[in-house]
Amino acid sequence: MQWVTAPDDIGGEPVPIPVDPGALVEMIDASFDRSLGFRNRTLLSLFLRDDPSDESRTDPSLSIGVGSGSTNNISLRLTDDFPLGSPAEAARLFVDLVRIWQPDLARFSTISAIKATMGKGHVNHAGYLAWVSATAYGPEPETDRELVLPHGEGWVYVAREWTDQGVVALFEDLARGGAHRVSARPDVQNPPHIPDGYPAGLEELDRLVSWGEPGSTPPD
Repeated sequence: MQWVTAPDDIGGEPVPIPVDPGALVEMIDASFDRSLGFRNRTLLSLFLRDDPSDESRTDPSLSIGVGSGSTNNISLRLTDDFPLGSPAEAARLFVDLVRIWQPDLARFSTISAIKATMGKGHVNHAGYLAWVSATAYGPEPETDRELVLPHGEGWVYVAREWTDQGVVALFEDLARGGAHRVSARPDVQNPPHIPDGYPAGLEELDRLVSWGEPGSTPPD
């Protein structure tokens, strides 16, 4: 498996991502777009492939957009057959990634669930899983449609129903309750402390979350 990025020219060969840290820094620096008044703007998409030249299938990808104003975004897109496991196992991976990046807000969802909430109001944290930093936002409104697991300087929110319809219902509940807009974050980030380990109660998610497995339904 190898990380590559798209070629500069249409029809060119994908560019391998260097393993050496110094070469990687040089590559990222060269990707900065200093036009339109942004001195440090970069938009970079990386793809993980068995064969770097094979573009016939959907690959895991990592997209980075930073320096285009007050909002920086990192998106990790997995393939449909990625072995996420049960809700508890997926939540452990999610928390591990949150610990690495220390974001103000992070969401784990599907493309179809994201599309289903479009046009229904200002974007909030609704998704299968979400992390909300206490250094950027206050506590979110309570709803029976999700579980709240405090962890370090923030909270892990877990939808009780992992379907498009469940995420839409959660989105609408949060909107009615006055949830923070994703865009309403501070201009300067105060990185939250995210401890090692996992939030208390995470091991119960397989029992508490409805996720399409036989016999897995949320409690009454």
